[in-house]
Amino acid sequence: MEVSVENTSTLGRRLKVSVPEAKVASQIKARMAKLGREAHLKGFRPGKVPLSVLEQKFGDSVKAEVINELIKESLSEAVEKNELQPAGVPKIEELKNEAGKDLEFVASFEIYPEIALTDLSGVELDKRNAEITDADVDSMIGKLQDQLANWNVVDRAAQKEDRLTVDFARLLKNEDAEREEQKNVQMVIGVEGVLPGLSEALIGKTKGDEIQVDLTYPADWADSPVAGKDVTLWVTIHEVAEKQLLSEEELASKLAIEDFTHDKIAAKVRERMQEELDQVLQDEIKEKVLEVLLDKNPIEVPYALIEQEKEAIHREMMRARRGKVSKEALNSSEVETSAKRRVELGLLLNEVIKKHNLKSDGKLVRAQIDKIASKFPKPSEIVDAYYGSKELLYSVERLVLLEQAVDAILKEAKVIDKKVSFDEVMNPAD
Repeated sequence: MEVSVENTSTLGRRLKVSVPEAKVASQIKARMAKLGREAHLKGFRPGKVPLSVLEQKFGDSVKAEVINELIKESLSEAVEKNELQPAGVPKIEELKNEAGKDLEFVASFEIYPEIALTDLSGVELDKRNAEITDADVDSMIGKLQDQLANWNVVDRAAQKEDRLTVDFARLLKNEDAEREEQKNVQMVIGVEGVLPGLSEALIGKTKGDEIQVDLTYPADWADSPVAGKDVTLWVTIHEVAEKQLLSEEELASKLAIEDFTHDKIAAKVRERMQEELDQVLQDEIKEKVLEVLLDKNPIEVPYALIEQEKEAIHREMMRARRGKVSKEALNSSEVETSAKRRVELGLLLNEVIKKHNLKSDGKLVRAQIDKIASKFPKPSEIVDAYYGSKELLYSVERLVLLEQAVDAILKEAKVIDKKVSFDEVMNPAD
């Protein structure tokens, strides 16, 4: 077998492979002989079918099978011999398999980049730390009493912060679009997320009222297809309800606290606040570590891997939005950028794992699975499901391994602790 390698770019490779005709002919002959021993054709005894008949009936398919197998076999051998690591599936081109001549083909692919990690021992990283005060807990209890409030139907005109149950219709102006309708939609007057101008049009209206209003969606509206567009809305009010804050006793019931006292509620709320705070701070420092890793280690990545990651992001978007994703969103520059970043981080973190000879820690894996399971009604069943599925278990092992890689980088860097308040961490926009 003859092999030549051409560098088409930094990561691009072009392999030209030639397999001797004698090897091709030998394997076809062996395959036909095997077929002759096993073939059952009408009019012939088993194992007695003439070669000419076999060649006429199966020759082309046997040759195609042998050629495909030889391409895979010789390509694998050529890649290994030249110490290449293809990223993605090689593209087979310029296939020549003429009778009596050597089998020739060209395989084009990208390889993984060689990575030499930069020493991060001199890099400074700010790590925020926060403590939860009694005032923070009292504030959170008040927010929970508001968020979990009861809604009481009232027979009066709608006011700010009332909840309305409405039928809703929308028609975009100057657009070739159909009127869209939704039934029994609940909305709270005056809160963020309600189309500007709509709340004002509903204040003072009562059950049974119907309104028509012409408005314009803001240019930065979350529902991007209608952002900046003029619209006519029709709203029919079915119900007006006012908010009634929960008492501490009602809040205790929702938090599954028996024989409630204020101190018991505070302890439960503090516990949940601490869990959320720890997670936010952990995610924050992790993101800083990853940004430093990317910044200090610029690498070129195979486009084939970016394409694979884009497909993964597409699937995530389709699941998250129940299949309602525009082609523009799927093919946006944001998806491309996100996919490229994921690939870069994956390759760099793999190098960190190899550098520090990290292995997945069984105790950490179990702790992570227990953490996931605790969010379900029957944790033991979730634990069994993870340990009973190679795919699920691997996903957690990989997650834990990446967390260990981040910790390894943190140990190298110079970490500067910074004291902040709970509110600064959890409500940065306030």
